[in-house]
Amino acid sequence: NTSNVTDMYAMFWSCDNLTSLDVSNFNTSGVTDMSGMFSECRALTSLDVSNFNTSKVTNMSHMFINCNRLTSLDLSSFDTRKAKDGAVASANGSYTTTMSLMFQNCSRLEKITLGENFSFNGDGTTTNTANHAVLPTPDPAYISGADGNWYDSDRNAYAPANVKTAGTY
Repeated sequence: NTSNVTDMYAMFWSCDNLTSLDVSNFNTSGVTDMSGMFSECRALTSLDVSNFNTSKVTNMSHMFINCNRLTSLDLSSFDTRKAKDGAVASANGSYTTTMSLMFQNCSRLEKITLGENFSFNGDGTTTNTANHAVLPTPDPAYISGADGNWYDSDRNAYAPANVKTAGTY
């Protein structure tokens, strides 16, 4: 029962032997931190987060970092309007990154579905692109026929940093 959980930071971090995970029945309506939730899950080939309610989540940094065997993700239910991309100063002067490096090293990711409330929210305060949340570059070393672009259903090509709207790519 996850109905009272607010912090899922690094929940499945480094789950190296796990190849499939269905957490679509998790109640995430109160969660504010999902940073690193699936970080370093290098063997994970199937992940179902299709029913996640992320409307209160402010930190998704490193959420899927190094999940380098995932081939698809359905994020159609994700609401990222409270999360920001880049570095954000906190009250004590430290910095937190809230959508940064979300998909870094997801080298086999070839299909992703983004919903109406998913956006890469830039906060306008950072110019370091390494801190921005962008999709990984489709890599021909892992994905047959990949040319570095993402394609929508109409076969329009987008550079990873230019995927901005809802749809399946």
